[in-house]
Amino acid sequence: MQIGEFAILCKTKISVLRHYDRVGLLHPDYVDSFTGYRYYRGEQVEIFKMITVLKEAGFSLSEISAVLAAGGDERDLDGLFLKKKEELNALLSGLNKAKTIICGFSQEECGSVSGDGDTLVAQMDCNTPEEFDEKKHIFELWIARDGYQRISPVCFRAQKNGGYSLSASVLKLSDKLMTICEKYSDPFEDDPEVVGKWQVVGAFAVREDFFTEGCAKKYDEGKSIDILYFLPDGENYWCYRWTKGKLIIEKGGGECSVNSYTVEKVGTQRYMFVDLKAYEYRRGGSTTVLVLRQLDNIAYSKKQIERTDNIDMPFENDEKVIGEWRAVGFVWDKDEFAPDKPCSLPLIYSRIRFFDEGMVESTFSNGSVVSSRESQEWTRGFVIRKWTKSACAYEIRRLGESEYLFLEWKSGDYIYGGMKTNYYVFERKK
Repeated sequence: MQIGEFAILCKTKISVLRHYDRVGLLHPDYVDSFTGYRYYRGEQVEIFKMITVLKEAGFSLSEISAVLAAGGDERDLDGLFLKKKEELNALLSGLNKAKTIICGFSQEECGSVSGDGDTLVAQMDCNTPEEFDEKKHIFELWIARDGYQRISPVCFRAQKNGGYSLSASVLKLSDKLMTICEKYSDPFEDDPEVVGKWQVVGAFAVREDFFTEGCAKKYDEGKSIDILYFLPDGENYWCYRWTKGKLIIEKGGGECSVNSYTVEKVGTQRYMFVDLKAYEYRRGGSTTVLVLRQLDNIAYSKKQIERTDNIDMPFENDEKVIGEWRAVGFVWDKDEFAPDKPCSLPLIYSRIRFFDEGMVESTFSNGSVVSSRESQEWTRGFVIRKWTKSACAYEIRRLGESEYLFLEWKSGDYIYGGMKTNYYVFERKK
């Protein structure tokens, strides 16, 4: 599930989860390098509850980290809890409660799952028809928490013994995440009616939800894609290309997914339903349904839709930036960076060197080097990437004993997706 859904399930704020990620207490199960979406497993709710009860018992975040690292080792836990009792005797009752929870947390049961084979049926009791909307929301959260994916609409039925129930077909998701590396080399087949601009309506568990809910899942703090373009002749832009009936997403690093689509007129609007191979699919589940609404049928070019900056800047010196910097991290927000936390994402940059008079040399992890003035230059506060017409702002911060350079990374997410920029972090070479 995405971070917003996980926050609701934990009854907390997204900012709290981001902070726990920064300090190493509770990392997302998966961060999509393309969209920046953070995904969590339902089982991680229990870890959040452990953290919460330990905080209530007076543990600092660093102490909580040590408790979690101890796992279920009774000997290690006894030592940690005894130390805390000595420090905070007044919180003895809270500490005992925390120890009980850490050593054996019993899950709250919200429903039941039955059936044989791959497809199962999840069910939850509902007292009255008026409770349907509230119960359906709880039902959805419970399914996600327990590591299932809903693959049918939610049914509401009267029970023989009185009362009502909610039920839906579900799949049990795997603990393993797979990388999608599909290749598509068939000849292009035109579909003129899909050319143009499409707005993302939302992502739904199944197609029927679009017609019954009329609303979309909440995306992760504005990092989602809002507009997709289908360029003439299936031309590739950003990481998208298409042929009739298929949307092909190529993220780089060999990742590629071929996602089938259909188009349907609903009222006066044309909608596209994409069987998207998203997070659940990567965990052995089924596709989800991405719904797009067509805004126009214009044959756009890449030049028309790209986002560019003013790169006609005169050179202004900055002695503080001159020298060599080594890539050490990649963050969505500069304040997320922690020097002692290793970066979990692959780094495209290897290093960057600033020379006198505006010359800059970038070395990438694949061994390629960009150093010519025709490609890029620098001036105070900016690295100017001429091939993408991007002015990437930089900022130098001192953290501890080292200096770090935060450089905007204006990739296709920024140029074509309209997303906020993110940052590469470099440490000054000593």
